[in-house]
Amino acid sequence: MNMSEIEKALPFKISICGRSEVQDFKESGITHLLSIDSPGSPTATPEWFTGVHRHLAFADVESKSTAFAFGVEAPGKEDVRELLALGNECLEESRSRNVHLVIHCLAGVSRSPGAAYSIMCMLLGPGCEEEIFDYLLKIRSCAWPNKLIVRYADQLLNRDGAMIKAQKR
Repeated sequence: MNMSEIEKALPFKISICGRSEVQDFKESGITHLLSIDSPGSPTATPEWFTGVHRHLAFADVESKSTAFAFGVEAPGKEDVRELLALGNECLEESRSRNVHLVIHCLAGVSRSPGAAYSIMCMLLGPGCEEEIFDYLLKIRSCAWPNKLIVRYADQLLNRDGAMIKAQKR
């Protein structure tokens, strides 16, 4: 699949941004919002947003040892299960209406791209991880997907390292 085929194959629109950019999507028909925040600093639901707003809370660290060293919470496998479940919920809803999922973290560089990459890989199935990664960089050029999120998604989606390999190119 090339990048335009990836975009056409996705059953719903996925956007990635930083916390301060969520307002930019006010008029874009958002149906679902995933806020990935640091523990203790949740993002309030925008007053204009009436869709589904889910929250995950973990630090932007890429290993459990780094999290331990800094005394913060690392993303866990259960967090990745939750974001994949939201992707499945969006997929179900996209069968009857247009869905637009916006995923944000503080800067829109690591945690939210990791989540978006994971959901896109789940939606499009195995074999196109590199193309999905390239597409991710097309829609968010500053993306540096969180490696721990990607590692857990790779395990949960039974990709045998393909998602990790695509990220290391």
